[in-house]
Amino acid sequence: MGTQFWWFYDVIAGAILLISIFAGSKSGVKKSVFYFAAALISVVVAMLMSDTISENLCKGPISSSNSRKIENEIDTDTFVAEYIEELEDMGYSIRIDASKFEKALKKEGNINENVADYINDINGHNVDKRDVVIEKVRESFGIVISDTVSRTIGRYAAITAAKTIKEDTESMQELIPLLLTDEENMFPAAGVIADKYVSPAYKVIGKLVAFLIVFALLFLIIMVSLNAFYGDRKAEPVGMASHITGGIFGILTAVPLIFAAAVCVRLWAVMGNDEMLFFNNAAVDKTYVFRYFYEFLMKF
Repeated sequence: MGTQFWWFYDVIAGAILLISIFAGSKSGVKKSVFYFAAALISVVVAMLMSDTISENLCKGPISSSNSRKIENEIDTDTFVAEYIEELEDMGYSIRIDASKFEKALKKEGNINENVADYINDINGHNVDKRDVVIEKVRESFGIVISDTVSRTIGRYAAITAAKTIKEDTESMQELIPLLLTDEENMFPAAGVIADKYVSPAYKVIGKLVAFLIVFALLFLIIMVSLNAFYGDRKAEPVGMASHITGGIFGILTAVPLIFAAAVCVRLWAVMGNDEMLFFNNAAVDKTYVFRYFYEFLMKF
């Protein structure tokens, strides 16, 4: 991941601004107002619709496809073995017995606490404070699940899964019993992983793609309609005041257009797991102007 091309984002913003000012000044105030309205309406409508479109896509074929991919990857023995491996790497110099570990996982009550109590009892004395062990148990679970997601879906989805697990401290209470009770049918467990841990990543990607498609189509339709309307009318002379005011509206028009450019950059950064030489968040953070549009987008 490099940041040496950070300046290019400000160049993009500057180019959009200059082109918008030139087009607005040349067209005059009337057309410039319509161009600004077209860009603003397109951005607003795209923002309002992108959430719904992304939500519907994630609930449909995408979720089902991801569940099938994960189902083919997971099984009870592999999950237990990988979980044990992560727990043994916590730095406590412990060796976990698989059968006793499974009993701790199946025991009634809070799974995090049961596993932590088992680990603290392995050597006959506490290896660490109970709360600390519980946190490490949760982190190990997150690593196991995110590694599974990484192998089947992709790196960005895995990063999102790990973040979701960290925030949702009780999610393993639902998932682990599904991984242990029916070894012949992993689809219910795969469905939970897909819906709870993978879906947030796809919602972000779907939202960005939906925004760009809706924005581009709506902006194109409005612009074509405006040009067709003005093309049938006799051209009116444009005075100096109209040129100047048109240029001002050109500045306003550049704002939603730069925001759309920021969405494109964000999509490429996500698809490249924020590790691409050019499209990455670290490079954007160094910009003088473009980063403000990008920061607003991150809240969107």
